[in-house]
Amino acid sequence: MEYAGLGTHRSGNCGAAGSAGNKQESRRGDFLMDVFDQMELHKDSLTPAEQAVGRIVKKSPDAILGCTSNELARRYGVSQSAVSRFCKKLGYAGYGDFRMELHKALTLRRFGDQSNQQLDYRACLNQLMEATYESVGAETFRNFYQQMSAATNVYVLGSGQSSIPARMLVGRLMEDTMPAHYVELGYDVETLHCTTNKDEVVIFSSKNDTFRQLLVTASTIEPERRPRITLITNTEKHPLRKLCDQVILLPTWSSLKLPLYLEPQYSMIFFCMLIGSQAAARDGRSESFSSSL
Repeated sequence: MEYAGLGTHRSGNCGAAGSAGNKQESRRGDFLMDVFDQMELHKDSLTPAEQAVGRIVKKSPDAILGCTSNELARRYGVSQSAVSRFCKKLGYAGYGDFRMELHKALTLRRFGDQSNQQLDYRACLNQLMEATYESVGAETFRNFYQQMSAATNVYVLGSGQSSIPARMLVGRLMEDTMPAHYVELGYDVETLHCTTNKDEVVIFSSKNDTFRQLLVTASTIEPERRPRITLITNTEKHPLRKLCDQVILLPTWSSLKLPLYLEPQYSMIFFCMLIGSQAAARDGRSESFSSSL
């Protein structure tokens, strides 16, 4: 799903300028242009390398929000210099300025065709929650809950925005008197010193490889001490997926082609809400989740 040229502005203030002095505001008549408008306006002046950066932005805007310029270049096979030139040709001071304006544009635009333009924010949340349950499936929810129930200890990790659902899962499991622990970033590798193969490690991660050192270290531990590791993500090609025992893939607003931007961690939060008794109660039911929102 690509976004440039498909959206309509939700507010007359969308695409407002970033830090003072960073760039000139661009207008067409009384229309203030945002990131997507700037890409369309400057597309003919971009080099092939810069056009490749533009295609990445159009196809995977969520990924851009979670990447530094170095991570973007490494993950998608483009050069950092091309990323920098791309941002500056669009009128931004640099990649950080561009990324801030991209988030603003995503928040203030509607995307997609006319078929879904009637959906409001609540309806989009409802669809994302339903899709989270359907994509994971009742059996996976049950198996995951049983794995957590049988574990001696459950260690849950998440950095940045992913720390929100990580903490939420700990609280959800503790409601059912499971020994769940939230592990602060920086203490993750140390946690492996006290684990066994009867423990569970759950990592919430949208797209970054923050916990690579943890997983590389875990792969060197003898079987009787190595915990089972589950990655919960909404990125199909997550860089850490091959280092985990289980990967649970969640939907996003873009994979569902919703007209409004929803933060990546929302489906992770819904996953936590559906764990255990809530998931079991919904098993086999087709009614809407709107009453839960």
